[in-house]
Amino acid sequence: MADSVGMVPYKDDVRANPDKYVRVNPAGDGFVYDVPAVVVWKDASEQAMLDTNRTATLDWTDLDLTAFTSVDAKLAILNLRMVMDSIDGVAAAGLQVRKNGTTPDYFPTIMITEKEGNVAGATLIQEVLLGMDAGQVIEYKIIIAGTIQVDSMIRVLGYIE
Repeated sequence: MADSVGMVPYKDDVRANPDKYVRVNPAGDGFVYDVPAVVVWKDASEQAMLDTNRTATLDWTDLDLTAFTSVDAKLAILNLRMVMDSIDGVAAAGLQVRKNGTTPDYFPTIMITEKEGNVAGATLIQEVLLGMDAGQVIEYKIIIAGTIQVDSMIRVLGYIE
């Protein structure tokens, strides 16, 4: 039987088969629901974005993931990667991602700084789950502070329907 808002088809089934469901908070109101989920893991990751030789900030930019997901996909499983080409003194670069059309206080970010050393090829990698809008679009931003040159990449590892 469904709960009061109709989100959970069978609570007994959720308890018996927790791997078939994902917990979500669709309204951001503190109420969490178990909904059926399908996880699609790609045999090989696919490059959705490659930005090379960046030395200046790139503001929030749309990234359409329809070619890498399905029309039913709600979350993307992403690999974020940033490689330092060069750095001079105190500097930093960051790659940030968020659901399209949102302005959250916190979102997935990787940062590369002088603390990695002045080493061409120093690399940071992070995997994230990221919500997508109804058109499977996300946004990314590349921040540059100081004198640094970086390459950034977003790869799709899979998605959750």
